[in-house]
This record gives sequence, structure tokens and C-alpha cells, in this order.
Amino acid sequence: MNLDDIIEYDEESTNLDFKKEEYHKNDYASLIKDISSMANAVNNEIKRIVIGVKHRPGEDKEFIGVENLTDQATLENVIQENIEPNINFKYYPYKFKNITLGIIEIYDNFDKPYMMRKDYSTLKKGDMWIRKGSRQSRVTREDLDKMFDFRKKVAFDNKVTIGFGKELKKEIYISKSDISRETFPSEVRKKELEDLIKKLDERYSINSEEKGSEPSSLAKLVLAGTDLFGEFRDSDKSIRVGYDSLTNFPVYQNKEEILNTIKNIGNIYYDNDCYYLYEENSTKFNCQIYNDGTEFLEDVKIELFFDSAIFDISEEIYEKPRTSLLLYTDTKVDYNYPMVYTDDNYIVAEYYHDQIRHKTLTDVFDEDLRILIKSNVDAKETEVKYKIGAKNLANHIEGSIKIIIK
Repeated sequence: MNLDDIIEYDEESTNLDFKKEEYHKNDYASLIKDISSMANAVNNEIKRIVIGVKHRPGEDKEFIGVENLTDQATLENVIQENIEPNINFKYYPYKFKNITLGIIEIYDNFDKPYMMRKDYSTLKKGDMWIRKGSRQSRVTREDLDKMFDFRKKVAFDNKVTIGFGKELKKEIYISKSDISRETFPSEVRKKELEDLIKKLDERYSINSEEKGSEPSSLAKLVLAGTDLFGEFRDSDKSIRVGYDSLTNFPVYQNKEEILNTIKNIGNIYYDNDCYYLYEENSTKFNCQIYNDGTEFLEDVKIELFFDSAIFDISEEIYEKPRTSLLLYTDTKVDYNYPMVYTDDNYIVAEYYHDQIRHKTLTDVFDEDLRILIKSNVDAKETEVKYKIGAKNLANHIEGSIKIIIK
């Protein structure tokens, strides 16, 4: 709502008061009470005293106007000499319906409570007032509690931000991934196993033609001894597929076993593929948060929102798998990695801090995110939005950083 509408239609409230005439020297006590009570009101909105308007509840406003407004410096001297701490306000003329009104605008007063610095007229040192609705009253203990709580919550307004490095830059360059499926460990191993099947087919189809019959049990026993640790094991028509990492003994499989391995290659080599993708080829991504407020942020939750059409992000950190061909060894480690999940069109990276100290540059994540920009992406840049919540924040802090794609 613009100021014209506020003047025309709004009733008196916590943030709005109407006065028929300017404050005169013999009425400066009212000026002090009116401005300090509005400054003490427990909200973060602009408060206004509109001068030159006669208004009574339930009646139409009478727009009178003001001639020759008092200079703002005069009002400032009265207020700042008698109220502590200093109150931010301005007094200016405003054209409305071909008349001039005076507007006292009270804003950005976070250092509540405001009180009398000294005695003035009927006002006594230490007196405090607060505006609630259209009424003005003395400050109570409950009011003070609310004011101090308000101070904590607005202490971080426009003072907490996320960026890159000490300078908190708002953009960073990241290259697109250039990884083909053929280079994945599962695909490499699949190709190796397919080659081994060809070797088996060549060897035993030839042997069958030459021998014409299956070797006897005794022959198998002899063959087993003669081809010990060779490439082939004729006793069961198998081939050496590798060496066990624990015992260093060769491991043999026949054609059926190899085909079964190929069938399940994605599951068997899942961790290998993930390690290759996210540890060897991803960008290790982090950014920094800076709290320029006056207090620690407490119970902090930080969320970053990545476009899922552009990014692929690991949900965990993968250790290099240590696999035995006889026995699989689980190598998962419990890292302090961000929680990563998909929400609509975004991949969300979420992390919690017990505290964010003030005046200290802090990494958003204890462990870097593992991110990849998809190879088929045409975009040249993308915005990553962030949201910061904390126990002592009145509202979430939101903003964005930019990733420029090379």
C-alpha cells in the first residue's frame, strides 16, 4: 500500500498516528512521548506520524495541511537530547491532495528500549512508553521481555550472508563433466569378462573337437594338478578372472559363473562406480557463511537448492572399495556429510550447525559436496538459492549464489 492510501484509508494503529497541528515548543513533551513510544513498539515496520490531518475514530478525516514545516534539526535536538539511545527518524513535507502534510517517519529502531535520558517538563529520567494500537502506555516488565527478545531476532537482519571465499563472492566457475559410461569400472570389468568368455569358448570348443569326448575323472584330477594357477583350469572348464585381494590366490570361474557376474555387474560394482564418479571426477563444492550480527546464530539449518536438471550430487562420500573376489569388504565410513535429497525440481543439500559465531567466516559444510554438472546441459550459468534458519532468527534469511558453467 502506498503512502497516499495509508493517509486516506488507514485508521490510527501501532504504526500510524494523525495530528492536526505541528508540535510547538510548549508541547515538546508530547513529541518526546509520541516518538519514543512508537520507537519502542515491538515490530520492525516503519511508523509514521502524519501532521495536518484531523481525525477521530469513526469519522471522516479532515485534511488541513501544514504551512512552513519546522526544520528536522529542531526536532532532532529535542529528541536526541532527551531520549537514549538515539532514535532514527526523519521529518519531511509530503504533497497530498494539493496540500502539504508533515510526515515524521520512525524507522530501523532495533536498540529498544528507548527511555528518558533526563528530566524534561513533566517527564522523568528513566520513563519509558510504548504504543499498542492507537494507545500509549508506560512500559511494563512484559514489554521489556518482548523488546529484548525482538532485539535478538533482528540482530541478524541483512547481516548474514553466504558466498565463496573470504570475499564472499557471489559466483564460482565449474566445468561440465566429461565422463563416458564406457569408463565406469563396471563397464570396464564387463568388457574384461566378455573377453574372458571368448577365450573360454575358443579353448574348450577347440579342445572338444580335438578330444571328441569329456575327460575322465582321473584325467580331470591330473589336469587339475598340471594347470595349477595357470590361466585355465581344465578340470571344470574355468578361467582365471583375477586374484583375491586378501589371499593373493587366483580366482577361477566357468562360463556360467562369469555370465552371472556380468548380469549383476551393476550391483557388484556399484560402490566402485560411485567412487569413480563422485570421488575421482566430481567437483568438491563448498561455500562460506558470514555472520556480521552481534550474537551467535543458534541451532542453525542451512539449505542449498540445486537445479536437478543441471546437477548430479552424491548423497554420501564413497571410500575406495576394497573388494576380494572371494569376499566383499564393506568400507563405508560415517562422514559428517550434508543430507542430500530431491524435492520437486531441486536437489537439496541440508546441513546443521549448533552455532555460527559472529565475525567469523565459517564453511557451510564440514565435508565438501560432491557435485557434477551433467554433460548435456546447455545453460551457461545457474542460480543456487539458499535458506538459513536459526532459533534466534525472526524469519528465514534467503539469498542466492551463482555457478557459471565452463
